Amino acid sequence: MFREGVEGFEGGLSAKIYMTNTQISQPNATRDLPDLAEKGAFKKTGELRYTRYTRYQLNI
Repeated sequence: MFREGVEGFEGGLSAKIYMTNTQISQPNATRDLPDLAEKGAFKKTGELRYTRYTRYQLNI
């Protein structure tokens, strides 16, 4: 998953894609992704089943 990066997932990273690539359960995926977004690793877009996560773009 880290090798592909978030851009490797067309339309963003969903919980389903995260579960498939990391082989974790749905409860763990739905806990992990919002936590990572809160910590600034991802930017959350959408709601409920349409939630996707993308990487923040840094303007340096």
